Amino acid sequence: MAVSSSSLDPYALPNDEPELERLDFQHRVWRLSLDGALYLSPLPPSTNSVLDLGTGTGIWAIEFADENPSATVTGVDLSPVQPRWIPPNCQFQIDDIEEEWTYPLPIPDPTSGEVSGARGLDFVHGRMLSLGVKDWPCLFRQSFTHLRPGGYFEAQEFDLTAHCEPDSPKQGVAFRKWSENVIGAAKKAGINAQASRHFDQQLREAGFVDVTSKHFRWPVGPWPEGENSKKEKTLGVWAQRNIVAGLEAGALGMLSRYEGWSKEQVLELVREAREEMLDMEFHQYLNM
Repeated sequence: MAVSSSSLDPYALPNDEPELERLDFQHRVWRLSLDGALYLSPLPPSTNSVLDLGTGTGIWAIEFADENPSATVTGVDLSPVQPRWIPPNCQFQIDDIEEEWTYPLPIPDPTSGEVSGARGLDFVHGRMLSLGVKDWPCLFRQSFTHLRPGGYFEAQEFDLTAHCEPDSPKQGVAFRKWSENVIGAAKKAGINAQASRHFDQQLREAGFVDVTSKHFRWPVGPWPEGENSKKEKTLGVWAQRNIVAGLEAGALGMLSRYEGWSKEQVLELVREAREEMLDMEFHQYLNM
């Protein structure tokens, strides 16, 4: 995770009811990862204007608005799937975050040199966008340009590469095959499903300073042992549920559209990966 949907093309993941429920549950997995927090940036109490990129069901934006009633939170997404009943300081917009942003720029007053409170953003947040964003450097530049002096950008992202512990009783095959094929299909779609590996450098190139990365792993199942095993076991159970639920959604569109797989071929790969991920002799994980 780094602190510091593209041209309305069909998104890689569906937005049906099962997927929306999975996204809300995924939000809980992230809060567990962050020890209950919504973000890690050291936001000052004066944080007012907040933008949530790819807001999905809007759950992050809603909870931030609830917990920070003095802030104004805007969630942006390609799909109008957010709830109607929301906090008064929260709003949602349908927009493509990879198009040119039209938010007011934080231009200083020529006389006072101060930036009006009505212009610019204090905090830009994005999470789990790696199968949607094609041009991360552009997204970072737009975020930097629209942030007020002292503002923060935070990306909570993943690397789709499947990993297996060296001392795992069994070494994973099917989950790795799923991962490699989806990464390859995404590349043909112009999407780098391992983009988070380059965030530090790209954020600095966009103009950000004090860039900080914090790395997590999401175990697939309750196999972790050791000092922090209680939290990791819970995280593993939740992450397993989330990832298993997303296997078909993450592969079907990508592999059929860009690799020519039949639905039957995709579902067979998903079945094999699911069986493997539910077997606790495979100590597998994803890096976040």
